[in-house]
Amino acid sequence: MSAYPPSASTSTAPSSRWALQRFGAATMSGMSDTSTGIARSAMLATLRNVAGLSQQDAADLLDTSVQQLRRWESGAKTPPAGVLADMQDVVDDIDSFADLEAQDYLNDLPDGDVGPIVLLRYRDEDDRALALDSRADHPTDQLGADRGFDLPIVSQAIATWRAAQHLEKAGHTVSIIWFDAREYTQWRDGRPDTMTTRRQWGRLAYARSSR
Repeated sequence: MSAYPPSASTSTAPSSRWALQRFGAATMSGMSDTSTGIARSAMLATLRNVAGLSQQDAADLLDTSVQQLRRWESGAKTPPAGVLADMQDVVDDIDSFADLEAQDYLNDLPDGDVGPIVLLRYRDEDDRALALDSRADHPTDQLGADRGFDLPIVSQAIATWRAAQHLEKAGHTVSIIWFDAREYTQWRDGRPDTMTTRRQWGRLAYARSSR
């Protein structure tokens, strides 16, 4: 089995979570309200950019209006600490998804497999919703939120790309293909909807497209 590169979370480089904690400590040590607002505004915009979200996507995620988000990011209003924490959670979920995805693909490689590792991506919310709907008919399905189902589509794309980079660093060839929920549902024909099943479908779909 290939060695898996260490997670970014184990790096000695400061993470955005660490920066947020440092920011909180600095605030308690006497930052002015104006400085606090500017720092929070910059942090919020930075986290949104790292997550790949538009202002509309972020506003929907935070259950607020685009106008309010713009006021927070411009510094006209100070973003609540809870808003920063919610956006940080998205960034953390991206990192967790990428790490889990890469590790699971390495653990699930067939013996003697020389083909590329095939990662799956959803085209849009409708495609992903169809896949989720298919799970309701199969109580034995084993797909959790840690597999990116609760990430915005664009954030899931970033996470998938990061997983691909992890795998390439481990010496593997990687390909990313679209997940076709309708075709997959027909193909699995009652098989449990697990990540292993999806990876099997992905390898077959890639092989067909490469002929």
